[in-house]
Amino acid sequence: MTRPLARRSACVVIWLAVALGLASCTTTPTPPKSVAPNRPPSRRGSGDVSPSSAGLASAERSAMPPYVGVSPTAPGLSIFAGLSGRRLRQLTADPNDSAPMVADRGREVYFLRPTPGPSCLWRVLEVPVGGGTPKVVVGSQAIQTFAVSASGTMLAYITAPGGCSPRPPFTLHVVDTTTHLVSSVVVPLDVESMAWSPVGDRLLLVGPATSPAVASIIYAVSDPGRLSQVSLAAIDHPPPCPEHASRCTQAAPAFGADGALFYVALLGPDHYVLTRVQATGSVGLASVMAPAGGATFLAVAPASNAAVFTVGAVSYLWRQGHRLAEVPTVRGESW
Repeated sequence: MTRPLARRSACVVIWLAVALGLASCTTTPTPPKSVAPNRPPSRRGSGDVSPSSAGLASAERSAMPPYVGVSPTAPGLSIFAGLSGRRLRQLTADPNDSAPMVADRGREVYFLRPTPGPSCLWRVLEVPVGGGTPKVVVGSQAIQTFAVSASGTMLAYITAPGGCSPRPPFTLHVVDTTTHLVSSVVVPLDVESMAWSPVGDRLLLVGPATSPAVASIIYAVSDPGRLSQVSLAAIDHPPPCPEHASRCTQAAPAFGADGALFYVALLGPDHYVLTRVQATGSVGLASVMAPAGGATFLAVAPASNAAVFTVGAVSYLWRQGHRLAEVPTVRGESW
């Protein structure tokens, strides 16, 4: 997920299939500004599932599981049908709620809510997917971005001084939600978004590349639960660019539940490529032409056979064996 302030960076997202093991998030769905984004009216489709407050176990058998996102027609977070984007029910009521992330085997939704006032402080809250009163997980801090593991046992977030104009040093905090132990370390990156691997053994960071020709790149921190020192030398080599490109801007890393890593690559001023990382390299799955500079979001299905990615104000649905299709946009969605 990208940070609460307006950024060009990515939102990490995961499919919501309640009572299933889910892909870890991404990046944190990085939150948009504290105003619910626009989304065209949705239409009912053959993959719609009407979940009850008891859970969404039937979503596993649907064409696309429901997801949590931000609706322009209702305040707060809502649950939407996976294929059509039809709003199924409301989850929270605060219009400033953003960056939802599903965890704990689909039972809990983590999200950001700003602290009242002009301080640019944010809290991480948690609410059951069936509804209820949100509880505070991380109190008011200058949170730039956050990510929660699929199990819900590990939560990471970035803070920075400077209030509404963040500046170094940037600090990575990793919270064990079962023991409430917190590890913190200064990182040499202005981190734009993050994503946990499905089993929580790696934390991906999207930050500036060392080359001035590349705007951002994906790094991986191994064993994030035992932070002591993080430096560029300790960050793993980033995944390769698709289509044999020597340089690319990498954004919006997201995992499928099977561990497959996807991201969105910018190969030129307006050439975006949905990319899957494989043992033999990175493979471009679909590409679109759009003006550079807009926020980028990505959601990957647990089976890694479908994804939704957003570039600017347009979202696209990729399904293995199907043509790329435009779909209604929900910024900050989490599957």
